[in-house]
Parts: sequence; C-alpha cells; structure tokens
Amino acid sequence: MIKEYPRVPKIALYSNEPDALETFAELDSPNAVHVIPFEEQEKIMRWVQQLEPSKTINRKYTSYSLKGMFERSPEGFYITNGVMKEIMYLMGFKSDNQHELNWNFNVTDRSVKKLISKQ
Repeated sequence: MIKEYPRVPKIALYSNEPDALETFAELDSPNAVHVIPFEEQEKIMRWVQQLEPSKTINRKYTSYSLKGMFERSPEGFYITNGVMKEIMYLMGFKSDNQHELNWNFNVTDRSVKKLISKQ
C-alpha cells in the first residue's frame, strides 16, 4: 500500500475548502481503494494487466486519464483517481510524482493505445 500523504495538493479544486482532507481521502487518496468491494478491485486489476510497463515514466497519461479510460471500457464503471493510483501501484507500476494530484506511471504508449482502441 502507498503511504498516506497528509496534505492536499494545491492543484486540487477543493484544496481551499474546509473539508479538503476528507474530500482528498474520498477521491484522490490511494487508500480509497479500501472502500470498494474486492470484486470491483479485481475487475480493475484485470484491465490494468493489459498495460505493459516501460523503463521510463510516461508523461502522456496520468492516473486520472487512465481512470477515465477504464470507466469507458466495456467492463468499466466509475472509480476514483485514488483507486486507480493504488491499483496501478499494486500491479507493479512505478510513479515518480506521488506528491502530485494526478500520478504518471511507467506504461508504454503502445499498450495504452491498444486499450483505447478497444473502447
């Protein structure tokens, strides 16, 4: 599991709201994965398994864009950005900007484009 970050990234639209930490916990924290059923986690993992790791971090796609791709996929459903972050981490992908709101991962362009073409 990814360590919980006690601050809300300033880029978050809700960062100045009084309940910003609670909103972050619900939407963008990797710990949000614990509030969805394991069966749903497995479906997301099966989708992520189609992504191929690369040696370098891919700046074209973020946790938020991957989340949207999953939601539009035939087996997709609504998930939060935080859920996608944790699933990607659990599936072995690396991120070098975990202090940001949306994370980049070491995924190949080819595998992402292949998933997009299935939508």
